[in-house]
Amino acid sequence: MRKLLQISFHDVWSKFGLVFFLYVLGLLIAGYPVTLFYRTLVLETGNSAALNELVPAFDFTIFADFMNQSGESFRSVFRMALLFGFLGSIVFTFFSGGVIGQLANKSRTDWNAFFRDSKNLFIPYFGLLLITGIFLFVIFLVSGLIFFIFVILAEGSSERGYFFWLLPPSILLIIGFSFGLVVSFYAKVMLYQNRHVGVSDAFWKAVTYVYKRPKLLVYFWSISLAGVILTCIYLIIEKYLTMSSTFTIVLVVIVQQLNIMSRFFLKNWNYATALNAYGLEPVYFPEAKPDVIVMEESDESENTEEA
Repeated sequence: MRKLLQISFHDVWSKFGLVFFLYVLGLLIAGYPVTLFYRTLVLETGNSAALNELVPAFDFTIFADFMNQSGESFRSVFRMALLFGFLGSIVFTFFSGGVIGQLANKSRTDWNAFFRDSKNLFIPYFGLLLITGIFLFVIFLVSGLIFFIFVILAEGSSERGYFFWLLPPSILLIIGFSFGLVVSFYAKVMLYQNRHVGVSDAFWKAVTYVYKRPKLLVYFWSISLAGVILTCIYLIIEKYLTMSSTFTIVLVVIVQQLNIMSRFFLKNWNYATALNAYGLEPVYFPEAKPDVIVMEESDESENTEEA
């Protein structure tokens, strides 16, 4: 397992230009909502000291009072953020085909092939995005029902009792969402390797493929753990770096951006791991049957008369 993760890490590192491209793309998409939020925030706070109190340390009471007073002005900002979030999911779905294609290609990055694979795989990958969304929503509903049952069973328990009662459904929720995400990774790989396969066929084949190989979830959790460790390191650095000078402010911004870039690296690491794991244990998809040309009886009789 460790060796496969190391090989996949090297594959992503050797194509770091892809990570940087996605990072810049993410900045461009998030730029307008963030700018709009900042302008609205400055306009609403004015000379208020509430913002200054929130900068050094987050205080939920101050934040709640501020949102009760100015929440109406931020509704359009939140709607715009949702719109651009949806746009971002479409854009990154579009380029995921090119990313998988380049990670499968061990040579230097071919940007022409990158954009070509992105275009050719967008329709099936978009369909896969919809199916995965429905699948995760069903998992969420089932988990919510299980949570409701356990809350009823835990009624009257202490805080510690509630914690232990809600631990099993929480674990099931994490496993369920992890399973859905891992299935989407392997379904994308299957669609890339087998262009003639339908989206639903690839998705359900990926469901059985991941279900029979629990180690694939372990790969995903290992990469996710790396992301948690990086986030903890970032929070520790941010906590002890007081933004008291231009240098420390620039340093915190750099650390923040590196943390954001690491999210794209980890996503590509999951793709590379799926490619390498699937390459070791591929599955068979029936080849598409060629169209059979049937000669009409009238045409055959004409050919016979001419002879």
